[in-house]
Amino acid sequence: MRQAFLNDHIPSAQRATVLSLDAFFADVGGAAGQPTLGYLAKATSIPIAWLAGSAFVGMAVPLYRRAGAAAREQGGDETREEK
Repeated sequence: MRQAFLNDHIPSAQRATVLSLDAFFADVGGAAGQPTLGYLAKATSIPIAWLAGSAFVGMAVPLYRRAGAAAREQGGDETREEK
């Protein structure tokens, strides 16, 4: 869903840069988050680690909602290229 949103709303001149940065930050987040959640699972329990991970990912929901609202305000198709 995120990938489709980025592809639809980023002009082709900047798309490769934005997608590269998106992948970079996802890799950094995984490299930091996986060991942290692994330690938490070992120290407490796997369900607690799952809850902590889902709570952290859930913090992004307001950002997605805001991005969707901004896209709707702009008409949704203004930044898309004609196909």
